[in-house]
Amino acid sequence: MQDGPRELDGKTFRVRVTYHGVEIADPASASPITFHTCIFEDDISYGLYHRVRDEDELWKYCGYQNVCMGLGDSPDVEVNVANSGRFMSIRPGESWITTYRLHSYIWEFPDDPQPGNVFRFVFSGAAVDWWDWGTKEQEHAQTVVIMPSSQWGDVIHPDDNNGRPQIVVPTSNQVEFAIAG
Repeated sequence: MQDGPRELDGKTFRVRVTYHGVEIADPASASPITFHTCIFEDDISYGLYHRVRDEDELWKYCGYQNVCMGLGDSPDVEVNVANSGRFMSIRPGESWITTYRLHSYIWEFPDDPQPGNVFRFVFSGAAVDWWDWGTKEQEHAQTVVIMPSSQWGDVIHPDDNNGRPQIVVPTSNQVEFAIAG
C-alpha cells in the first residue's frame, strides 16, 4: 500500500469519562468533582496494538517514537482551575467527552499496513493527579495550582493533592478496527 502509515495517522477516538459517584445512601446528594484532564491527553495513557497474522494471531505493541516536544526550562506558572480548559467538572452520572488522535510522529506504525490489518486501541488506566470536590465555576473559582510553564503534565503543587486519595481511572474497553481495502 503506497500510503503506508498515513492510513492510521490522524485516526480519532472518542474518549468518554463517566463519574459514577460514591456509594452513599442518597446518590443525588453526591458532590460534583473537578479534575485535571492530563491523563486523557497524554500518549503514555494509551496503547495501540497491531495483530500479527503470521505469529499465531499475536498482538504486537506499536511503541512510541523518540520524540522531543521541545519543552524549555521556563519557570512554573500559576493556573486558575476555573479558567483552564485542562480542568473539568462533572456531577455523578454525567460524562465528559474528549478525543484522542493517533499521530505518526508519536506512534511506531507498521511500515506497510495492508487492507484487513486489525488494530486494537485502549486507554491503559492511570491515576488523576489533581481533583477536588465541587465545580470549577463555584467552589474552585479562586483555586490556583502550580503547573509546568507549558501547562502540559501533572500539577506540581499541591504535589500530594492536599491529602485527598487518588482517583484511579481503570483500563477502558478495547476498540478494534481494520484498515479498509
